[in-house]
Amino acid sequence: MCLLIAPVFLQAQRLIDQPATVQKVQQAVDYIYGFQFNKAEQAIRSLESTIGQHPGYSLLQALKLYWQYYPLQQDTKPHAQYEELLLQTADRAGKILKNDKHEVEGVFFSLAAYGYLTSYFADNGNLIKTINYAKKSYSFLTKGMEMKSKYVEFYFTTGLYNYYREKYPENNAAYKPFLWVFQSGDKQQGIAQLQKAADHATFTKCEALNYLFHIQLHYESNPVKSFQHAKRLHTSYPENDVFLTFYIENLIALNKITEAIPLINKIDHEGPFFDLSKHLFKGILEEKFFDNLDQALEFYTTAINKSQHANTDVDHYIAMCYAGKARCYDLKGMKTQAEDHYKKCLDYADYDIIRDEAEAYLNN
Repeated sequence: MCLLIAPVFLQAQRLIDQPATVQKVQQAVDYIYGFQFNKAEQAIRSLESTIGQHPGYSLLQALKLYWQYYPLQQDTKPHAQYEELLLQTADRAGKILKNDKHEVEGVFFSLAAYGYLTSYFADNGNLIKTINYAKKSYSFLTKGMEMKSKYVEFYFTTGLYNYYREKYPENNAAYKPFLWVFQSGDKQQGIAQLQKAADHATFTKCEALNYLFHIQLHYESNPVKSFQHAKRLHTSYPENDVFLTFYIENLIALNKITEAIPLINKIDHEGPFFDLSKHLFKGILEEKFFDNLDQALEFYTTAINKSQHANTDVDHYIAMCYAGKARCYDLKGMKTQAEDHYKKCLDYADYDIIRDEAEAYLNN
């Protein structure tokens, strides 16, 4: 995951800079993250007469689609609508910039639209579209870097760039030849800037926490730090099953198994991602808590089968399943099967936390 930009438009919304309107938009955002999508739809529609033609309105609609159908499946109607709404946002923002190329609203919405598109196609392995949208977003990104001292929301986008500009090509070699045109980043500075957004920003706070969780757990292998962010997300939005899934994953990484057990069946949403997650977590519990390797292998296998119906990026959890099966086979003394499954794990491993485990075993 990279450069997923939250709805940062309110800070720049000078045309409708009225407390009542700001409150309505913030309410809609909270409904979206809280998985209260009917209320979110009503809240968004109530804004149509006020900002219906503004890029912030289409961006808000896109955000709702993204979370309502998370993870967004490729080649589906919601996917097509999502891309269309973001392109509409970019078009509307472009019209603002025609009058003033430094207008903060135009910068905000252009960066948000192209950043979302970059993130989505990167997660789904579309190299051409990822590079295309990344190039389009870059000029707005650099302008945002210059504005960050004035607009704290820009610490989020600047922090994301600084971290992922260095980290992403380390794990995705195919992108390296295309990145020479982009200025270098700084991973530690990026983390510090994301933390500032999480602590002080208004509209990018949630996404900053989301990325800090992923960075600290999956890349930096620091489950203690990532748990601070996972807990804040889950506590703030307890009905958000995506954040609940992340919270459970982090509990398991900390070996807080007894706390994780009652939470797994609270994942109410259906679909390949959630089915895969639940079976993966149950497999880990059987393996590490109940010491039932055969049952664990069954859960891991079922989880992998569930992933076949996911027309989107679930590689990290698939890698965790293969790593789990490898550990079980190793404990059963089946070294060849363990090696085979760690090799399969590496085919899917997006993050260092799993890749390091597999490589350490295979290189031993």
